[in-house]
Amino acid sequence: MKEGKIRFVFLKAAARQPVYTILLMLLTTAASFMLVLALLQCALVFSEIAQAEDRYRAIGMLEETGPGADRQKMTEYLEENPYIKFVEKSWLTSGVLPEGVYNADTEGDIFGPDRDVYYSGACQTDILFYGTIRSVEDQKSGYLLRTVVEEVVTGYPEYLAPGKELELTVTSDDVAAAEGLVPGERYLLRATYNPDICYDNGAMRKYLFVPLTEEGEPVLEAPQNLDLEAPEYRELAFEVQTINENQRAMSVWAVSDMSALPSVQESVGTYYLREGRLLTAADTEEARQVCVIRDAFADLRGYGIGDTVTLKLRNIFAVSGYLTLETDARSYDMIPSQEVTLEIVGILGREDGIGNSNDNLIFIPASLLPKTFQPRMTYTGVSLEETASSFVLNTPEDTQAFLKAATDDLLEMGFEVTIIETDWELFKASSNSVRKTAQNTAILLAPTALAVMGFLAAVYFRLRRQELAVSRALGAPVRSCILASVLPLLLIDGVGALIGGGLGGWSAAARTEDLLSELTGLQGEVSIDVPAGWWILASLSALLITVALAFAAGAAAARRPVRRMFKTR
Repeated sequence: MKEGKIRFVFLKAAARQPVYTILLMLLTTAASFMLVLALLQCALVFSEIAQAEDRYRAIGMLEETGPGADRQKMTEYLEENPYIKFVEKSWLTSGVLPEGVYNADTEGDIFGPDRDVYYSGACQTDILFYGTIRSVEDQKSGYLLRTVVEEVVTGYPEYLAPGKELELTVTSDDVAAAEGLVPGERYLLRATYNPDICYDNGAMRKYLFVPLTEEGEPVLEAPQNLDLEAPEYRELAFEVQTINENQRAMSVWAVSDMSALPSVQESVGTYYLREGRLLTAADTEEARQVCVIRDAFADLRGYGIGDTVTLKLRNIFAVSGYLTLETDARSYDMIPSQEVTLEIVGILGREDGIGNSNDNLIFIPASLLPKTFQPRMTYTGVSLEETASSFVLNTPEDTQAFLKAATDDLLEMGFEVTIIETDWELFKASSNSVRKTAQNTAILLAPTALAVMGFLAAVYFRLRRQELAVSRALGAPVRSCILASVLPLLLIDGVGALIGGGLGGWSAAARTEDLLSELTGLQGEVSIDVPAGWWILASLSALLITVALAFAAGAAAARRPVRRMFKTR
């Protein structure tokens, strides 16, 4: 008997028994469904839990217990500790935005009772403008000047513009300066906004009058604009330049791994991620031109995720990134600097609502700082580049061992160590339970699916025993009988594996979502997408197993003696 005719014999036989054929296909679909479900659910659960475990890090904070703390010794100790994976060393420096782009410190957060403490007269909320005096009103302790702005010299644009009416309070210290002011005359005036003294009702901001310079004239008559480049105004021009710089200054926090900072951890509750992502170690390793900014700066200046910020980095250590007249501003041209353009990848909010100069904070990868920058020193003379601010343990499971070994040593160096609280123990317990459930499901379903597949192959050849016997009796080779008899089963298995694999992958994703929703520590609604490669691999596994079982059963059936085939009922 020719091989082609043999093939049609088995195909016609399967077609003559449609009920059995459909039943075999349905059972094959069910077996493939169980096998794919078992494989994919177990793989997805283990993968998702492993990814969640990576987000759990034991982050340590350090706090000085008093004067004399040895930061250098502490840093060396942490870097040599076998339980520690990473030591964070943060850099604090300054940056300045381009002309016409302002920071968000419009309220003047750092002011103090004495203006000279930080700025020596160069506060970023100072305004200088040419204006006409409307009126000079007596008050108990000074005067109230009502003015109209004609031309702006320096000031935040949202509060100072031509035509805007301002009220300037003159205190008793500066009464002499205001006594000679004539309503209707035009002057060059200076004022400042102190949130502790002044007010802003939305319609008008009330300022505090201050002299133009400490040593020179408190005000200047200016029927026409003055030439501030003239030698007699050199000090005033210098202060104007410094104020303008400070209104565009940003506090740059260069970090190795922002995601490991204590201040951005949920349990600490200082900052929270409003949009985008935090900077990671990969950003620093690859020197990516990215940054994270504060929400108030983003909202006030119209920045969003994906926008770019141009910043001139400056090698100074200054409060909130500002220049002071007596230090950095005097040697401004000598300060090392470098311009960078950064893509905004994250926007950070602050839980306690502290704003103003803190809103100027911008995080960048530490590797973006030029190597030519010299170490910036704190007021205590400690180089920030050489000391640790926080650290990360190898795994959360090392917490107790590290604390036992290091707490006393760090106390002797002047530091109290705290490991930030997480729900690691709860997560570990619940993840072990979820893993066990997935394993038990796989242990139950996979062998059951294999047994069903083997049983179906045996049943199929039981149904085809008569066709096998006739084919063998007519002289068909064993190999030809095996191939011809297996063909209908392969078609049945192929359709069943395709349908069962598809349903099994969908069900695995849904069941994994249900399992992981019970997992402590996962935030928000769990959504699982089965990787296409995994889905295809699991379905192919089911198909290949059914094919292997079909050929094994076919070989066993076709090799039986012909007489025994006819005797078998």
